[in-house]
Amino acid sequence: RKILGDVSHTPCPECGYSLANLEPRLFSFNSPLGACPDCNGLGKNLTVSPDLVMDYDKSLNNNAIIPYKNQEKDNLNNAMLKQTCAHFNIDMDKPFKDLTNEQKNVILYGSKELISYKMTSSSGRNHDKVDTFEGVITNFQRRYVETTSEWIRDWIEGYMVEDICHTCYGKRLNESVLNIFI
Repeated sequence: RKILGDVSHTPCPECGYSLANLEPRLFSFNSPLGACPDCNGLGKNLTVSPDLVMDYDKSLNNNAIIPYKNQEKDNLNNAMLKQTCAHFNIDMDKPFKDLTNEQKNVILYGSKELISYKMTSSSGRNHDKVDTFEGVITNFQRRYVETTSEWIRDWIEGYMVEDICHTCYGKRLNESVLNIFI
C-alpha cells in the first residue's frame, strides 16, 4: 500500500499499475500533471454535431451536407463522396434520414475499407489514390485541430456543440488520478 510521503511505488496487486509519488498538484485540473489530456481540465470538448452538419430531409445530391452546399459540384470532396457512395451502394438521391444506420455512419464517420479513387480537380489535375473515406464529421474534427487559420476554425465551430469529455466524463482529471481511491 502507498502512504503519502513514501517515495516507493507499490503497484496494484491485480493489474500491476503504479503511480509516481502522490503530490497535491496531481489532484488539480489546473495543473498539467492532474488535468485530463483530452479536455485540458475543462471537462468539456467542442465536437462536430451531426444535427448541425446534416439536413436529414435532403439527399446527398441535394445538399444534405450543409457545409458542402456552396462548393463546386466537381470538387475533390464531392468526387470522393460520390465514389464512396458507389463503393458502398449508397443511393445519393435518397433522403439522408432514409439511409440505413450503417450507410449514415460511413458518410458521417468514414470507413476503414480501402477504396480506389480516381478524381479530376476543377483545374484538370488527375488524382488517383487508394485510401479510406474519412467521413464528414471526422474530417471536420481533424481539420479543426490541425488548422492554423482562425477563419477556418471559426467556420468549423459553427457546426460544433459543447459536449462532455468522453475521457474524464466531466471530472476534469486524468485517468491516473481518477484511479486513486482512499
